[in-house]
Order: sequence, then structure tokens, then C-alpha cells
Amino acid sequence: WETRPPHTFALAYDAVKPFLQTDAALETTAGRPAAEIEQRILDRVLMEAAVCITTGNGRIRGNYGMHQQPLLTLAQVLRDVDGPVSSDQMVEFVLANPDPKVTTDMGLRDALENIVYRDGLPHESLGYNRIWVSQIADLADDLTEWGHDFFRHPRFRNLLSWPFDVTVCGKFTPPTGDTGDMFSSGSLLDPRICQLALAHFDDPRMAWVLAHE
Repeated sequence: WETRPPHTFALAYDAVKPFLQTDAALETTAGRPAAEIEQRILDRVLMEAAVCITTGNGRIRGNYGMHQQPLLTLAQVLRDVDGPVSSDQMVEFVLANPDPKVTTDMGLRDALENIVYRDGLPHESLGYNRIWVSQIADLADDLTEWGHDFFRHPRFRNLLSWPFDVTVCGKFTPPTGDTGDMFSSGSLLDPRICQLALAHFDDPRMAWVLAHE
């Protein structure tokens, strides 16, 4: 369940890091040197989160993409920090985890080939599959910073666009699994995802969503 806090904590640390390393922060209000406070944050919060995600102990794990996304945030923030898990190892875990304990720990390359169907639908119900769309879109966007372009992958493009294929009358979706009842409805695709995807490839359906949001 602790998939969101590491992302939030990493961004918060990155925001205050310049202050912690200034002369004005040599002593904190708690009477501890700022360098000691910073090291505690690194060792006991950020690096601890990275270890809990990458070691497969299950202490930080969610639906697919929920723990990989904060791991990429940690990788960015901890680029120049020595620790038990390097930034390169964090990125490699997201790309090609060599020892996944469960399917949600599978590397993105393998996941696209093994637990995402050719039409782009993952293997869960439509409601949970929408989580895949939002989480993996963010993953792919972050991975471009590391030189990996998944937006060229045909199955990944289908993963982003399948909601258009299952929507009836521009509003209703089949109530399969735990997606909802016969009146289940939702947007074709989150406008934020459409905007993100259109930066990498053209899809008039996504442009339509942005024009009508």
C-alpha cells in the first residue's frame, strides 16, 4: 500500500535539498546538523523504499506500475547518491526485473509481451486495466529521460488506446468483472494521458478528447 509516499517524499527531498546543503542549514531547529538530517532521509526513507521495491520482499508493491513509477522518481533524485541500490539498478528493475516474484514485479519489456494482449488490453478487468494505462503511460514518459522510448512499441500504443475500442456511444463501458454495473460509464481516456501521448505520436482520437474535455 505504500506506493505513493516514496514518490512524494523523493520530490519533497529534492525540493529542500539545496537548502539542506547551505550554511543557513548547518543547525536545524531540532539541534541536529542538517547533514545528519539529510543522511537520515536518504538512508531511512528514500533508499529504504528503493530496497523494499527492488528486493521482491513485497513490503512496497501495488498494481502494475504503482511501485515502478515511484522507483523511477527515486532513481532520478538519487542519481548521485551511493547506496545499496543504484539509480541504474532501479531503472533496470523497471525495464527487465530478472527475478519477478509476482506478475506486478515483471519488467516492462516482458510485461508488454506476456501479460498485455495484442489489442493492448492487460489481463485484468476493464476497471483495473485503466490503472495500467495511467501508470504505464507515466512510466514510459519517465523512461524517455533514460533513453528508452516505449512510445514506438506497437503493443504499448495499443495499451494507451484500447479504452476507445470498448466504449459505446462515447460514454458506456462493458460491466465486466468489477468494472461496474450496466450503467458503468467513464471518460474515453484521461485527457492528461492523451496530452502526454500526443507529444510522442499522432492519434486523432486523443486530440478529440483534448478538444472536448
